[in-house]
Amino acid sequence: MHIAIFGTGYVGLVTGADFACRGVGVTCVDIDVARIANLQKGVMPFFEAGLPELVARGVAAGHLAFTTDGAVAMADADVVFCAVGTPTSDDGRADLSAVFSVADLFAQHAKDGAVLVNKSTVPVGTADACRLRIENASHHPQPLLRQEGSRSVTIVPVAPDGSIDVAAVIAAIRPDTALVSVMYANNEIGTIAPVAEIGKAIEKLRRTTKSAYPVFHTDAAQAAQYLDVDVTRLHVDLMSLSGQKMYGPKATGALFVKRGTPIASILFGGGQEHGLRPGTENVAGIVGFAKALSIAVDDCDDETMRMVALREYFIDELLAIPGTRLNGNRVDRLPNNVNVSFKGVDGEALVMYLDERGIAASTASSCTGPQSMSHVLKALGMSDAEVIGSVRFTLGRQTKKRDITCTVTTIKKILSLLA
Repeated sequence: MHIAIFGTGYVGLVTGADFACRGVGVTCVDIDVARIANLQKGVMPFFEAGLPELVARGVAAGHLAFTTDGAVAMADADVVFCAVGTPTSDDGRADLSAVFSVADLFAQHAKDGAVLVNKSTVPVGTADACRLRIENASHHPQPLLRQEGSRSVTIVPVAPDGSIDVAAVIAAIRPDTALVSVMYANNEIGTIAPVAEIGKAIEKLRRTTKSAYPVFHTDAAQAAQYLDVDVTRLHVDLMSLSGQKMYGPKATGALFVKRGTPIASILFGGGQEHGLRPGTENVAGIVGFAKALSIAVDDCDDETMRMVALREYFIDELLAIPGTRLNGNRVDRLPNNVNVSFKGVDGEALVMYLDERGIAASTASSCTGPQSMSHVLKALGMSDAEVIGSVRFTLGRQTKKRDITCTVTTIKKILSLLA
């Protein structure tokens, strides 16, 4: 028996390594050439203790392999797993469905389709060299959109704090722009985009041109826990949501589609979900997702107030440390996000020391590949040294003020060791 797994994220690696160590042949597919090369050398993101060793055992036994050729992997496979990792799970497919289907429908009626995205969601300078990066698809639409050479992408730059200028977005729209896609709240720096203002401006433009385009999409995966996701007030046509970002079941998500919005399926098979998402519905996941969203909306106001107070206390304490700077907009910011740079410090080392002391932090999003710098921070114009010294902290429902006080004390001790 041989298994092909599309995706080399955490779930893909754990699943593949586990099967391989049981004697089952497994091929993990990712068309990020650099990522595959690193995995073949045993270099991978720091997920959790034991995973690198588990992967190494599978490779050493000859049962686990990595490739960029999906067709070959599928040809040899008895079983193919697609729903592993972020972008191939339901929340990632929501983004892909929104972006690809709108662009493809537009292309049926025009020679070329342009798609507009905000700069903080795409890697800088990799569009022409990257064919299709499954691992980062939901955060990096630009390489995906250019893979066939039939679509062009306009990138709207962000301010040094990650903010987006509404006028700049509207000015960048061309007569052939099919879609505008903006991340509601950035997962790394927490900056909130003026989605409602952009949506109203696009509606006004469409009334003027008497066109259904451009369609407006927002990735609200990070927003639902703390921000208003009322699609009418946001003036969006498409909105992606993720269950796991609001304490719901992992690998669940939803794509809101406004009635009348042109969209087509990018998947093929059965006619479930109005022909847009073939495959038997995951009823348990759907119920869990809905319940998580209901709780998030009900608790939003109280939890946001509590979280903002904790966040501001945390930021104040960190900025009191010499050489520390805040990344992202302090006011228009997710209540649970704190991203700071420590001058002259290796962020990875700091994260490792924190992990040893039971404190979880990160230097980038979970979608960032091994040995990669945060493209979000680079889009802010930060230097390599500033990016390397950056650490992201996220607060949650169980976070108390004493936890933050303990974290700040621990950081100070570690910084003295790293000095």
